[in-house]
This record gives sequence, C-alpha cells and structure tokens, in this order.
Amino acid sequence: MADMKFTYVATCQNYGNQKRSGDRRATDILNLMVNNPSLRVAYIDEVEEREGDKVQKVYYSVLIKSVDNLDQEIFRIKLPGPAKLGEGKPENQNHAIIFTRGEALQTIDMNQFFNCRVRFHYGHPDVFDRIFHLTRGGFSKASRGINLSEDIFAGFNSTLRRGNVTHHEYIQVGKGRDVGLNQISLFEAKVACGNGEQTLSRDIYRLGHRFDFFRMLSFYFTTVGFYVSSM
Repeated sequence: MADMKFTYVATCQNYGNQKRSGDRRATDILNLMVNNPSLRVAYIDEVEEREGDKVQKVYYSVLIKSVDNLDQEIFRIKLPGPAKLGEGKPENQNHAIIFTRGEALQTIDMNQFFNCRVRFHYGHPDVFDRIFHLTRGGFSKASRGINLSEDIFAGFNSTLRRGNVTHHEYIQVGKGRDVGLNQISLFEAKVACGNGEQTLSRDIYRLGHRFDFFRMLSFYFTTVGFYVSSM
C-alpha cells in the first residue's frame, strides 16, 4: 500500500559522472537503490552527440531505479542546456520535480526554522501542494547570488500568491551539530548573508506592503529585526 501511495526521489546531479569515473559514491547510491526498491534517483547526464561534423554536449535529466542489482533508466528528458545556471542545490531540486507525481510533494532537507503563520523555510520537512507550486514558479529560486537561501523564497512565493503556511511540530530525533566556535561562526555568517540578500529582494518589499500589523511584527523579527535586536 505504501509503495502504491508514495514515491521517493533522491537527487544527485553528479551520479552519471561518478559512475563513469568509477567513484565509490556511485556504488553507494546503487546499494541504496538495491536495498530500497521504492527509491528513485534523478541525475543530470552530459552526453556528447554528433550532428553532421559537429560534436556538441547535450544534457538530460534522467531517472533511474535498481533492477537485478543494476541501475535501469526509467525516463530521460532533454534539457535546453546545462542545468547549473544558478545555485547548485536549488537547481538539483528543480531538475527532479518533473519526476514526481500526485498532489503533495514533501521536500526533505536538514534544517529547522519556524514561526506564527510566518514560516517560509522548507527544511523540516514541508509538504507542498505540488500543483499550486508547479504553476507558480516552482519550489526553489535558483538565480545566483541573491537567492542563496533558495528555500525561504518558496515560502515567500507561496504567501505572495495567497497560499497558506501552517506549522505542525513533531520532534522525533534531535540533530547534532559541530559546536566549535569556527563552525558556529561560519553558520551564523551564512544565515546573516542569506538574510541580507532576502532584505534586498522584491519578495520582501511586496510582503512588507501586504501583511497585516501582527503578521508584520512576526515577519520583521524573524528576518532583519533579529539582527537589529542583536546589534
């Protein structure tokens, strides 16, 4: 019943290159698929194709599964060019969305961040209304630089288009992080840079003009207000 209802798609852009070069990580991914028959892996394949006298690189999104301890191709979709136009992580997510099915899509990441109907970050994991988001610009902003924190823009996008974000917290496993001063400093810098970029974006400007007073207070404190208070 679970296999009928759910599909698991893991995205690994470099699987094709890793397999060709005999990288151990490709073997590990294959072992995961063999041990978990429901698992599907999406990757980007770079192929050199000849057209007349010209040899050119062609790019495909490919979905595979394991059959008899080997990987078998299910779908291959030609891309208009190289997929990495923006940040690597959101591009990795965007290229695999076409291989998902159904009305709900759960995005699983490894972070935790939430607040009062002002919760935009999908690393917890979140369940998206797939059809709503596919027709409104996708799940991840992938433009380089400004959308470094690509996941929070999915929430901005949803809220600006009159979507709703609800929060339900179930803690099953606590995640351990490296708590050395250097690691904490790097992490804080990453989050602060991401917030600076969000503050410059048109998404924040538009939300700022549309929220009611109380949501605006929550929104302010969970974005730039936190840094103003800290300073």
